[in-house]
Amino acid sequence: MTIDKYKQEDGAYVDPSGCHWHDAESFLQGYVLGFCCCGSPSTNLAYVRDCLLNVAKLCDIRDRTEGRGQQWEKEYHEWEEERSKLMGNARYFTLYVLDQKGFIEHGGSVGGGWLTDKGKDMLADLEDLLK
Repeated sequence: MTIDKYKQEDGAYVDPSGCHWHDAESFLQGYVLGFCCCGSPSTNLAYVRDCLLNVAKLCDIRDRTEGRGQQWEKEYHEWEEERSKLMGNARYFTLYVLDQKGFIEHGGSVGGGWLTDKGKDMLADLEDLLK
């Protein structure tokens, strides 16, 4: 995982301010995302992973269907349905948070954003953690 540079011999993680986190889940939830670790961090982290995967999927669709109008339209609409099911009414809030945390960036609309290097690292860490 890209966060392993913060990992100690005992398996805990120490952030740059010296705060200790007992495992990767609490480090990602508490330090990287800046959220509390009560409730269901694993459910939240799975949601963040799925949202980052959805953003990455749009970029893949753009790359694969460039110049093929009908194919783009078909895949884009399928992707949009998937995003609506995943994010529901919290769609823009979710995208704003991902953007504010530096995991995505965008041009004219946050809805058409792409993963930053930080977002790609977070996605890789979440996929490792949640496999």
